[in-house]
Amino acid sequence: MRAFHPPSHPLPQTSANDDVELLRSLEQSLEGRAWPAESRHEPQALTTRIVPVDPYTAWLTEREAERERSRFL
Repeated sequence: MRAFHPPSHPLPQTSANDDVELLRSLEQSLEGRAWPAESRHEPQALTTRIVPVDPYTAWLTEREAERERSRFL
């Protein structure tokens, strides 16, 4: 196993003011936008069920509609 050696180049120095400015710029860029993903703790995420569409049922419904349309032609 190799021994741990810290990096030879120094890490960039940042101040707390830099962090605050970064957070402010992020908040301003996200202002007015919907959050991209819901957390699992949000009530609507816990109660909403997404039922996947059965491809066969969708195809069959479309096929029956086509047959009905072709009967009148």
